[in-house]
Amino acid sequence: GEKKKAIERIIDRAEQRVKPERKFIIPGEDKDAALLDWLRALARRAERSVVAASARKPLAPEILPYLNRISSLFFALARLLTRQKGKKEKHPRYR
Repeated sequence: GEKKKAIERIIDRAEQRVKPERKFIIPGEDKDAALLDWLRALARRAERSVVAASARKPLAPEILPYLNRISSLFFALARLLTRQKGKKEKHPRYR
């Protein structure tokens, strides 16, 4: 719906300033960004709970995409905030 599209526009604007990342990012480089990462984890948990609930009772079709976009919004905002504060995102090192 319209709310999902509004969230997607915000994500797009954030990603214009911080290129989309395809690698895993270690969260917590900045305290405020870490809070946004925590909110993303909560949004993902809510999304999983709604998926489980939808197996028992059908839900409005826009609910799951909306929840998914909310977690993506928190991710994009955390990345943008990290960049605005002049911090560098860290990636795991694999052997």
